[in-house]
Amino acid sequence: MQRLDEAAGLTVASLGPLDPLDELVALDLLTLAEHTAASGDVLDADSQRQLLERTLPTAELLAVRRDGALVAYALLRPLEAGR
Repeated sequence: MQRLDEAAGLTVASLGPLDPLDELVALDLLTLAEHTAASGDVLDADSQRQLLERTLPTAELLAVRRDGALVAYALLRPLEAGR
């Protein structure tokens, strides 16, 4: 049976340590700006970069690429003790 990601032409990969932070910020701006503006807030590239820089040391980054371009990502973080 073919995996769902392969059937859709996607590649799922773990990026390990993050180098292309610009790519993550650009995807966030593309996908979250309208939603964020509708809620009355502003998605700022510098603030988003700082948030990712603080989050990444305690998270595992998983990326989905199509034809080499980042199309989605997830940050997996352990729950804090007691949660």
